[in-house]
Amino acid sequence: MFPFRNLDVWRRAMRLRGDVFAVIRTWPPAAVPLGRLAMDAGARVPSHIAAGSTARTTDGVARSADAARAALAELVTHLDGARFERYHSESDHWRIEQQLATLAQLMRRE
Repeated sequence: MFPFRNLDVWRRAMRLRGDVFAVIRTWPPAAVPLGRLAMDAGARVPSHIAAGSTARTTDGVARSADAARAALAELVTHLDGARFERYHSESDHWRIEQQLATLAQLMRRE
């Protein structure tokens, strides 16, 4: 019924979403506003991938793919800010960074 669940890119985006949410939960209270932005961006990546997989037109697919890439870029920016503020460990940062790089490669423009 929901074929996007079979897409490797969607599954990886969902895994990333979960890992990002787990790391954000360890941030200090002062980081709540940034955490909300990062969680929102992290949730939008798989959502846009799912929407694109159900689009009926090439333009719809392209718009969803662009939105997913934009959300991924927002997430990277928020996580880089959190790294700068030392809200999470370097090991957490690099583990998530590897997932981000893989997703970016999978979502690259053809």
